[in-house]
Amino acid sequence: MTRNPSNQRPPFRRPTILIGTDSTMLGRPMIGPSQASAAGLHGIDLDLRRAWRSPGPGSLADDTSIRVRSVWLPALYTGPFAAQRAERLTSFLEHATAHLGLRTLILPKPGSSRAHGVPLGPVAGDIATRMGARIALRLGAETLLERSGSHLEHVANMRRIAEEWDMDIALDLTSPDIERWEAEAALVRLFPRLTLVRIRPAHDGDGLPGTTSEARASLRTIGMLADQGYSGTITIAPEPVAPSWMSFLYVPNLEIANITRESIMGAYDRIDLYDETTRESRQHHP
Repeated sequence: MTRNPSNQRPPFRRPTILIGTDSTMLGRPMIGPSQASAAGLHGIDLDLRRAWRSPGPGSLADDTSIRVRSVWLPALYTGPFAAQRAERLTSFLEHATAHLGLRTLILPKPGSSRAHGVPLGPVAGDIATRMGARIALRLGAETLLERSGSHLEHVANMRRIAEEWDMDIALDLTSPDIERWEAEAALVRLFPRLTLVRIRPAHDGDGLPGTTSEARASLRTIGMLADQGYSGTITIAPEPVAPSWMSFLYVPNLEIANITRESIMGAYDRIDLYDETTRESRQHHP
């Protein structure tokens, strides 16, 4: 008999925590490897969805300890030099997979767009086949909330699609105005395909719980993931304070990212302590 997912306790209880960063139009991460490493965050979740081109294969070599664990891709490249940019992207993904620990390539759900260009699904599929990376479908709370019907039904449908095509799911909770997102119920419907959850920092600069809808959604999500013993990836993505073309003005607030990281680990510690106390109690009072 299958147990209720909310009662299942996976054997591995700790998530991998990454720093999420957007990129400039030319593909340079807005939070560089040296900045992330200096803050004690040695894994990057790189968002290339708004970049005109990808980084070069060796452009992240300024810190050999950094790891680029996941990359978010647009559906296709359009405009000038699209084919050449796709070749550059292929070279970067090959290098990142072989040398930087890249594990997950995140793509939007295939849609009915009539835009012409070079689709990046085949590029990601080729890297997955040759290099052993996994492909994940992006699931964004904001798009589901805009649709008619229950967004929980759409969540379950996405999981079925991922299962059919042997893909993972990456949940993006960085959009504003997601107060109505039912984090707890949605997460249960995404297990076990959920491989990455991208959140905004859950706290402000004083270390207090944030008051924005994204921060509140992050806090609820952290609690649910810890309670379920989720052992995938959690990405903390600080809100950009300047457009990508004004990246010279961008000063990343890694302090609040670290506060949220400590909050995540604290949530897992509390669950572990509760489990240990419960086990000891049962041993003494069978």
